[in-house]
Amino acid sequence: MAESQSGNSRESHDEYEQRYMRDGSPVLHRDKRVERKTSAALAVTGLSTLVGAMVVAALQYGSMNPTKLAFLVATMVGLGALFTFLGLTYGVVRTIVTAEHVRIQYGTSGPTIALNSITSCKVVDYDLSIYGSWGVTIGTDGSRAYVPSGKEVVEICYREQGDDKKVVVGVADAKAMVSQINKARDSSAVRVAAVGVEEARDSSSVRVVGVGVEAEREADAAAEAEALAEAEAEASARRS
Repeated sequence: MAESQSGNSRESHDEYEQRYMRDGSPVLHRDKRVERKTSAALAVTGLSTLVGAMVVAALQYGSMNPTKLAFLVATMVGLGALFTFLGLTYGVVRTIVTAEHVRIQYGTSGPTIALNSITSCKVVDYDLSIYGSWGVTIGTDGSRAYVPSGKEVVEICYREQGDDKKVVVGVADAKAMVSQINKARDSSAVRVAAVGVEEARDSSSVRVVGVGVEAEREADAAAEAEALAEAEAEASARRS
């Protein structure tokens, strides 16, 4: 069973989001998808493995080589702890859109994508022939998926350090998420253009001021040269 939340409320009561996913800029849209079945299956597997480790330790104590028993129990405890951790964390996919980034978090995995690096964002069908399964996976094309289940997903293509990259993410409302991301991209592009115009104006002002100062210096030098020439002419006239 999946519980989904999607909206553009700027305030969130999600403590994890507030602590780990904020970048300081305003939140424009958020989406939280909770997969109860996935979370429960992983957690039950983990707890069962931990109980099994205790049972094995109790039944085999004294009859099994202590070193082998310790290794077996430690391995089971490690696996049990891992599955329990995955059950507690990988049952939730969080995606937020801020004025600067798109941030995706599936458990402890997920990228932070700058809005101005995104080249396209659209709704697509999740292709199991590429990704093989649900969850956090790497596709045959090198892209990454953060999809717990479902058919419609959000595909984001972007550039990072000169490389083309692609991620797909499962959200509560794919169409709303794509709309909000593209709207944020447009706003980001407008801000970047405005900054560029302002910088150009500042640069032009500096050049104009520089030209004015240089012209003033040349005028002062010419006046000094003219005064010096007049003084030399008067001195020459007195000598003659």
